[in-house]
Amino acid sequence: MISSRSNPKVKEIQKLQSNQRYRQQSQKFVVEGWRLIKEIPFHQIERIYIQETQLEKLQSIDSSREWDVEQVSDSVMKAMSKETTSQGILAIVYMKPLIVEMSLPDKPLIIALENVQDPGNLGTILRTADAAGVDLVLLSKGTVDLYNPKVVKATMGAIFRMNILKDVDLNSYIENLKEKDVHVFAAHLEGIKNHYEGNYIEGTCFLIGNEGDGLSRDLSSLATDYIKIPMRSEAESLNVAVATSILVYEAVRQRGID
Repeated sequence: MISSRSNPKVKEIQKLQSNQRYRQQSQKFVVEGWRLIKEIPFHQIERIYIQETQLEKLQSIDSSREWDVEQVSDSVMKAMSKETTSQGILAIVYMKPLIVEMSLPDKPLIIALENVQDPGNLGTILRTADAAGVDLVLLSKGTVDLYNPKVVKATMGAIFRMNILKDVDLNSYIENLKEKDVHVFAAHLEGIKNHYEGNYIEGTCFLIGNEGDGLSRDLSSLATDYIKIPMRSEAESLNVAVATSILVYEAVRQRGID
């Protein structure tokens, strides 16, 4: 059992929790809590750290698996955890191999995020995309780290199921999508059409911009259409995760997906 906070394994977890560069270098990140632990593909788990009182619960998930488990004291778990109240379990998880390009289905539904900064927003968008059956999510180079602990938590496991490309040159990628007859819609305050007036039955990509600044001029200029979500008050904009959900589920409605 690990009982010292100065143990090198404890230090590694703390570094993975707080340091994006170290996560990228090591190609590992941390997942906390029972619900997310159950979502991790077994081959991606390096090691599970758990309080002794939680061991029986872990075996009940799948007794046939040979879990690589390290027991820790309560104080050590508290030192490693980012949660206000730890559930007594966390795991070091290997990142998926970086995919530069991937094949798309006919008439894909895609979300492209430019410089989205809030971890909760990104996690919520991924969770929504997973629920809606989005085929691909693109993250620009300036978007918050996909493996930030707050992002991972907010995805509620979607991070393990979704097709996600990170650090993407969106301008170049969007040009390629247009060559494949994917229609590109910019969520933009200058939009003339309301979002429900767009046609999302064919291949569709929604461009979603930064929380404060929206889409850059260069990227929005590549859109085939500008669309807006109508608002009845003087509010300037919606939360980016809420706006993305509205657009995606209008596409779901039009496509008649059950």
